Amino acid sequence: MILNFRSDNCSPVLPEIFAALCHDALTELPANGGEAYSETFDDEVARRFGETFGAKVGVLTTLSGTGTNALAIATLLHDPTAPIFCHEEAHVHVWEENAALYLSRAPRFSLIEGADGRISPSSFEKRINSADRPAEGGVLALTTPTEAGTVYPLADLRRLCELSHAAGMSVYVDGARLGSALAALGLSPAEFLKSTGVDAFSFGGTKAGCVAAEAVIFVSPDDSLMSRATKLYRASGQRTARRRFVNVQLLRLLKDGLWIDIARRQNDRCAEFVKFADSAAQSHFVHPCETNQAFLRYSVRLAGALEAADIRFTRWTDGSIRLVFCHHHTSAEIETLARVVRANI
Repeated sequence: MILNFRSDNCSPVLPEIFAALCHDALTELPANGGEAYSETFDDEVARRFGETFGAKVGVLTTLSGTGTNALAIATLLHDPTAPIFCHEEAHVHVWEENAALYLSRAPRFSLIEGADGRISPSSFEKRINSADRPAEGGVLALTTPTEAGTVYPLADLRRLCELSHAAGMSVYVDGARLGSALAALGLSPAEFLKSTGVDAFSFGGTKAGCVAAEAVIFVSPDDSLMSRATKLYRASGQRTARRRFVNVQLLRLLKDGLWIDIARRQNDRCAEFVKFADSAAQSHFVHPCETNQAFLRYSVRLAGALEAADIRFTRWTDGSIRLVFCHHHTSAEIETLARVVRANI
Protein backbone atom coordinates (compact mmCIF):
# COMPACT_ATOMS: atom_id res chain seq x y z
CA MET A 1 0.00 0.00 0.00
CA ILE A 2 1.29 3.45 -0.94
CA LEU A 3 1.54 5.98 1.87
CA ASN A 4 1.49 9.48 0.42
CA PHE A 5 3.14 12.20 2.47
CA ARG A 6 4.09 14.38 -0.53
CA SER A 7 1.52 17.14 0.02
CA ASP A 8 -1.85 17.91 1.56
CA ASN A 9 -2.93 18.50 -2.05
CA CYS A 10 -2.83 14.71 -2.32
CA SER A 11 -5.34 14.11 0.47
CA PRO A 12 -8.87 12.86 -0.28
CA VAL A 13 -11.66 15.40 -0.63
CA LEU A 14 -13.56 15.80 2.64
CA PRO A 15 -16.93 13.98 2.63
CA GLU A 16 -18.63 17.19 3.83
CA ILE A 17 -17.17 19.12 0.90
CA PHE A 18 -18.05 16.45 -1.63
CA ALA A 19 -21.65 16.33 -0.38
CA ALA A 20 -22.00 20.13 -0.62
CA LEU A 21 -20.52 20.14 -4.11
CA CYS A 22 -22.77 17.34 -5.35
CA HIS A 23 -25.87 18.99 -3.90
CA ASP A 24 -25.16 22.23 -5.73
CA ALA A 25 -24.20 20.46 -8.97
CA LEU A 26 -27.63 18.81 -9.04
CA THR A 27 -29.54 21.98 -8.15
CA GLU A 28 -31.66 23.37 -10.97
CA LEU A 29 -30.54 26.89 -11.80
CA PRO A 30 -32.99 29.81 -11.73
CA ALA A 31 -34.30 31.21 -14.98
CA ASN A 32 -31.82 34.12 -14.94
CA GLY A 33 -28.94 31.71 -15.35
CA GLY A 34 -25.83 30.44 -13.65
CA GLU A 35 -23.91 33.74 -13.49
CA ALA A 36 -26.63 35.45 -11.44
CA TYR A 37 -26.85 32.35 -9.25
CA SER A 38 -23.08 32.52 -8.67
CA GLU A 39 -23.35 36.18 -7.71
CA THR A 40 -25.79 35.38 -4.89
CA PHE A 41 -23.12 33.04 -3.52
CA ASP A 42 -20.47 35.77 -3.88
CA ASP A 43 -22.41 37.93 -1.43
CA GLU A 44 -22.92 35.07 0.98
CA VAL A 45 -19.24 34.13 0.90
CA ALA A 46 -18.20 37.71 1.69
CA ARG A 47 -20.68 37.84 4.57
CA ARG A 48 -19.46 34.56 6.05
CA PHE A 49 -15.79 35.48 5.78
CA GLY A 50 -16.57 38.79 7.44
CA GLU A 51 -18.28 37.00 10.32
CA THR A 52 -15.45 34.48 10.64
CA PHE A 53 -12.69 37.09 10.72
CA GLY A 54 -14.63 39.77 12.54
CA ALA A 55 -14.01 42.53 10.00
CA LYS A 56 -15.34 44.18 6.91
CA VAL A 57 -13.79 42.30 4.01
CA GLY A 58 -13.88 42.07 0.24
CA VAL A 59 -13.66 38.51 -1.08
CA LEU A 60 -12.90 37.04 -4.50
CA THR A 61 -13.01 33.27 -4.81
CA THR A 62 -10.45 31.60 -7.04
CA LEU A 63 -9.36 28.25 -8.43
CA SER A 64 -5.66 28.14 -7.58
CA GLY A 65 -3.21 29.32 -4.97
CA THR A 66 -0.91 30.74 -7.63
CA GLY A 67 -3.74 32.76 -9.16
CA THR A 68 -4.78 33.97 -5.73
CA ASN A 69 -1.31 35.14 -4.79
CA ALA A 70 -0.76 36.94 -8.09
CA LEU A 71 -4.19 38.61 -7.95
CA ALA A 72 -3.76 39.83 -4.38
CA ILE A 73 -0.23 41.16 -4.84
CA ALA A 74 -1.06 42.88 -8.13
CA THR A 75 -4.05 44.57 -6.49
CA LEU A 76 -2.03 45.82 -3.53
CA LEU A 77 1.00 47.01 -5.50
CA HIS A 78 0.32 50.71 -6.00
CA ASP A 79 3.65 51.54 -7.65
CA PRO A 80 4.62 49.29 -10.59
CA THR A 81 8.26 50.27 -10.15
CA ALA A 82 8.35 49.01 -6.55
CA PRO A 83 9.62 45.50 -5.78
CA ILE A 84 7.75 42.71 -4.03
CA PHE A 85 9.52 41.92 -0.75
CA CYS A 86 9.44 38.29 0.37
CA HIS A 87 11.50 35.53 1.94
CA GLU A 88 14.04 33.94 -0.39
CA GLU A 89 12.19 30.59 -0.14
CA ALA A 90 8.68 32.05 -0.52
CA HIS A 91 6.30 30.07 -2.69
CA VAL A 92 5.49 33.17 -4.78
CA HIS A 93 9.15 33.40 -5.73
CA VAL A 94 10.31 29.79 -5.98
CA TRP A 95 7.31 27.84 -7.27
CA GLU A 96 5.00 30.14 -9.22
CA GLU A 97 7.05 31.05 -12.30
CA ASN A 98 6.93 34.78 -11.49
CA ALA A 99 3.12 34.93 -11.78
CA ALA A 100 2.97 37.82 -9.29
CA LEU A 101 5.55 39.78 -11.29
CA TYR A 102 3.71 39.11 -14.52
CA LEU A 103 0.30 40.27 -13.29
CA SER A 104 1.52 43.20 -11.19
CA ARG A 105 4.25 44.35 -13.62
CA ALA A 106 6.57 44.72 -10.61
CA PRO A 107 10.22 44.72 -11.72
CA ARG A 108 11.54 42.10 -9.29
CA PHE A 109 11.34 40.32 -5.98
CA SER A 110 13.46 41.73 -3.18
CA LEU A 111 14.51 38.54 -1.40
CA ILE A 112 15.23 38.48 2.33
CA GLU A 113 17.01 35.67 4.15
CA GLY A 114 15.72 34.26 7.41
CA ALA A 115 16.06 31.09 9.47
CA ASP A 116 13.27 28.50 9.29
CA GLY A 117 11.47 30.33 6.51
CA ARG A 118 10.74 33.48 8.52
CA ILE A 119 11.68 37.11 7.91
CA SER A 120 12.68 38.82 11.13
CA PRO A 121 11.42 42.37 11.71
CA SER A 122 15.01 43.58 12.13
CA SER A 123 16.08 42.08 8.78
CA PHE A 124 13.10 43.61 7.04
CA GLU A 125 13.70 47.02 8.58
CA LYS A 126 17.33 46.91 7.52
CA ARG A 127 16.33 45.98 3.97
CA ILE A 128 13.78 48.74 3.41
CA ASN A 129 16.10 51.34 4.97
CA SER A 130 19.00 50.34 2.75
CA ALA A 131 17.04 49.85 -0.49
CA ASP A 132 18.25 51.73 -3.55
CA ARG A 133 14.80 53.29 -3.94
CA PRO A 134 11.89 54.03 -1.55
CA ALA A 135 9.72 51.03 -0.74
CA GLU A 136 6.54 53.13 -0.85
CA GLY A 137 3.82 51.56 -2.95
CA GLY A 138 5.38 48.10 -2.68
CA VAL A 139 4.15 44.90 -1.07
CA LEU A 140 5.55 42.65 1.64
CA ALA A 141 4.44 39.09 0.89
CA LEU A 142 4.58 36.75 3.88
CA THR A 143 3.64 33.09 4.25
CA THR A 144 2.32 31.45 7.39
CA PRO A 145 2.90 28.64 7.88
CA THR A 146 6.16 29.28 6.07
CA GLU A 147 7.78 27.09 3.44
CA ALA A 148 9.60 25.46 6.37
CA GLY A 149 6.34 24.59 8.12
CA THR A 150 6.96 27.14 10.86
CA VAL A 151 4.67 29.95 12.00
CA TYR A 152 5.32 33.62 12.59
CA PRO A 153 4.97 34.70 16.22
CA LEU A 154 2.12 37.16 16.53
CA ALA A 155 4.44 39.94 17.74
CA ASP A 156 6.64 39.54 14.66
CA LEU A 157 3.67 39.68 12.30
CA ARG A 158 2.42 42.81 14.01
CA ARG A 159 5.84 44.47 13.83
CA LEU A 160 6.30 43.56 10.15
CA CYS A 161 2.93 45.15 9.40
CA GLU A 162 3.86 48.28 11.36
CA LEU A 163 7.15 48.65 9.50
CA SER A 164 5.46 48.11 6.14
CA HIS A 165 2.72 50.62 6.75
CA ALA A 166 5.18 53.22 8.02
CA ALA A 167 7.08 52.81 4.74
CA GLY A 168 3.89 53.17 2.67
CA MET A 169 3.69 49.47 1.83
CA SER A 170 0.90 46.88 1.98
CA VAL A 171 1.15 43.44 3.60
CA TYR A 172 -0.15 40.27 2.00
CA VAL A 173 -0.18 36.87 3.72
CA ASP A 174 -0.16 33.70 1.64
CA GLY A 175 -2.56 31.61 3.72
CA ALA A 176 -2.62 28.37 1.76
CA ARG A 177 -2.40 26.63 5.15
CA LEU A 178 -3.61 29.52 7.31
CA GLY A 179 -5.74 27.22 9.46
CA SER A 180 -2.65 25.27 10.51
CA ALA A 181 -0.95 28.49 11.60
CA LEU A 182 -3.96 29.65 13.64
CA ALA A 183 -4.33 26.22 15.24
CA ALA A 184 -0.64 26.20 16.16
CA LEU A 185 -0.83 29.69 17.64
CA GLY A 186 -4.13 29.03 19.42
CA LEU A 187 -5.66 32.10 17.75
CA SER A 188 -9.16 32.63 16.46
CA PRO A 189 -9.45 34.08 12.94
CA ALA A 190 -10.72 37.37 14.38
CA GLU A 191 -7.82 37.57 16.86
CA PHE A 192 -5.35 36.99 14.04
CA LEU A 193 -6.74 39.80 11.94
CA LYS A 194 -7.20 42.27 14.77
CA SER A 195 -3.74 41.65 16.21
CA THR A 196 -1.66 41.88 13.03
CA GLY A 197 -2.93 44.55 10.65
CA VAL A 198 -2.46 42.62 7.39
CA ASP A 199 -4.06 44.22 4.34
CA ALA A 200 -4.98 41.05 2.49
CA PHE A 201 -4.54 37.31 2.81
CA SER A 202 -5.43 34.16 0.96
CA PHE A 203 -7.62 31.40 2.32
CA GLY A 204 -6.58 27.97 1.12
CA GLY A 205 -9.39 25.47 0.76
CA THR A 206 -7.62 22.94 -1.43
CA LYS A 207 -5.10 21.87 1.20
CA ALA A 208 -7.92 21.64 3.75
CA GLY A 209 -9.88 19.06 1.76
CA CYS A 210 -11.61 20.93 -1.08
CA VAL A 211 -11.51 19.94 -4.75
CA ALA A 212 -10.04 23.26 -5.89
CA ALA A 213 -11.21 26.24 -3.87
CA GLU A 214 -9.25 29.31 -2.79
CA ALA A 215 -10.06 32.91 -1.94
CA VAL A 216 -8.34 36.26 -1.57
CA ILE A 217 -9.62 38.42 1.28
CA PHE A 218 -9.03 42.16 1.33
CA VAL A 219 -9.36 43.74 4.77
CA SER A 220 -11.49 46.91 5.00
CA PRO A 221 -11.06 47.66 1.30
CA ASP A 222 -12.25 50.89 -0.31
CA ASP A 223 -14.21 50.96 -3.57
CA SER A 224 -11.14 51.87 -5.59
CA LEU A 225 -9.17 48.85 -4.42
CA MET A 226 -12.05 46.44 -5.03
CA SER A 227 -12.60 47.92 -8.49
CA ARG A 228 -8.95 47.29 -9.30
CA ALA A 229 -9.15 43.79 -7.82
CA THR A 230 -12.24 42.93 -9.86
CA LYS A 231 -10.60 44.02 -13.12
CA LEU A 232 -7.53 41.91 -12.36
CA TYR A 233 -9.83 39.07 -11.31
CA ARG A 234 -11.22 38.94 -14.84
CA ALA A 235 -7.89 39.62 -16.56
CA SER A 236 -6.19 36.76 -14.70
CA GLY A 237 -8.90 34.26 -15.69
CA GLN A 238 -9.92 33.56 -12.10
CA ARG A 239 -13.53 34.72 -12.44
CA THR A 240 -15.47 31.71 -13.72
CA ALA A 241 -19.15 31.44 -14.58
CA ARG A 242 -19.50 28.34 -12.41
CA ARG A 243 -17.57 29.71 -9.47
CA ARG A 244 -20.52 28.74 -7.27
CA PHE A 245 -18.80 25.32 -7.22
CA VAL A 246 -15.89 27.04 -5.49
CA ASN A 247 -18.16 29.11 -3.27
CA VAL A 248 -20.20 26.22 -1.89
CA GLN A 249 -17.00 24.41 -0.90
CA LEU A 250 -15.68 27.41 1.00
CA LEU A 251 -19.03 28.00 2.70
CA ARG A 252 -19.05 24.42 3.93
CA LEU A 253 -15.44 24.69 5.07
CA LEU A 254 -16.28 27.80 7.11
CA LYS A 255 -19.42 26.28 8.63
CA ASP A 256 -18.94 25.33 12.29
CA GLY A 257 -15.20 25.97 11.95
CA LEU A 258 -14.60 22.83 9.88
CA TRP A 259 -11.42 24.32 8.36
CA ILE A 260 -9.86 24.87 11.78
CA ASP A 261 -10.84 21.37 12.91
CA ILE A 262 -9.14 19.89 9.84
CA ALA A 263 -6.04 22.05 10.36
CA ARG A 264 -5.82 21.01 13.99
CA ARG A 265 -6.17 17.36 12.99
CA GLN A 266 -3.36 17.72 10.44
CA ASN A 267 -1.08 19.44 12.96
CA ASP A 268 -1.81 16.66 15.44
CA ARG A 269 -0.78 14.03 12.88
CA CYS A 270 2.62 15.71 12.56
CA ALA A 271 2.97 15.93 16.34
CA GLU A 272 2.17 12.22 16.47
CA PHE A 273 5.02 11.52 14.05
CA VAL A 274 7.41 13.54 16.22
CA LYS A 275 6.26 11.53 19.21
CA PHE A 276 6.82 8.21 17.40
CA ALA A 277 10.27 9.34 16.25
CA ASP A 278 13.01 8.73 18.81
CA SER A 279 15.56 11.33 19.88
CA ALA A 280 18.01 10.18 17.20
CA ALA A 281 15.42 10.72 14.48
CA GLN A 282 14.40 14.07 15.95
CA SER A 283 18.00 15.24 15.69
CA HIS A 284 17.64 14.92 11.91
CA PHE A 285 14.80 17.45 11.71
CA VAL A 286 15.89 20.44 9.64
CA HIS A 287 13.24 22.83 11.04
CA PRO A 288 11.00 22.88 14.11
CA CYS A 289 7.82 20.87 13.54
CA GLU A 290 5.19 23.49 14.34
CA THR A 291 2.34 22.66 11.96
CA ASN A 292 1.67 19.70 9.64
CA GLN A 293 5.05 19.52 7.92
CA ALA A 294 8.29 17.82 8.89
CA PHE A 295 11.65 18.19 7.13
CA LEU A 296 14.34 15.55 7.55
CA ARG A 297 17.99 15.77 6.60
CA TYR A 298 18.45 13.93 3.33
CA SER A 299 20.44 10.76 3.01
CA VAL A 300 20.55 8.20 0.22
CA ARG A 301 19.81 5.46 2.73
CA LEU A 302 16.71 7.13 4.17
CA ALA A 303 15.34 8.15 0.77
CA GLY A 304 15.88 4.64 -0.57
CA ALA A 305 14.20 3.05 2.44
CA LEU A 306 11.16 5.31 2.13
CA GLU A 307 10.85 4.54 -1.57
CA ALA A 308 11.24 0.80 -0.94
CA ALA A 309 8.41 1.01 1.60
CA ASP A 310 6.16 2.83 -0.91
CA ILE A 311 6.22 5.99 1.21
CA ARG A 312 5.96 9.08 -0.95
CA PHE A 313 7.75 12.30 0.00
CA THR A 314 8.99 15.50 -1.64
CA ARG A 315 12.66 16.32 -2.12
CA TRP A 316 12.52 19.93 -1.03
CA THR A 317 14.38 22.85 -2.58
CA ASP A 318 17.01 22.82 0.18
CA GLY A 319 17.65 19.11 -0.44
CA SER A 320 15.74 17.89 2.62
CA ILE A 321 12.97 15.30 2.71
CA ARG A 322 9.60 16.98 3.24
CA LEU A 323 6.72 15.06 4.80
CA VAL A 324 3.24 16.59 4.92
CA PHE A 325 0.61 15.17 7.27
CA CYS A 326 -3.04 15.17 6.23
CA HIS A 327 -6.46 14.67 7.79
CA HIS A 328 -6.82 11.13 6.41
CA HIS A 329 -3.56 9.70 7.76
CA THR A 330 -4.04 7.09 10.48
CA SER A 331 -1.92 6.46 13.56
CA ALA A 332 -0.87 3.11 12.09
CA GLU A 333 0.36 4.79 8.90
CA ILE A 334 2.28 7.41 10.85
CA GLU A 335 3.83 4.74 13.06
CA THR A 336 4.92 2.85 9.93
CA LEU A 337 6.56 6.01 8.60
CA ALA A 338 8.31 6.65 11.92
CA ARG A 339 9.57 3.08 12.05
CA VAL A 340 11.19 3.35 8.63
CA VAL A 341 12.75 6.70 9.58
CA ARG A 342 14.10 5.40 12.90
CA ALA A 343 15.69 2.41 11.22
CA ASN A 344 17.43 4.34 8.44
CA ILE A 345 18.86 7.59 9.77
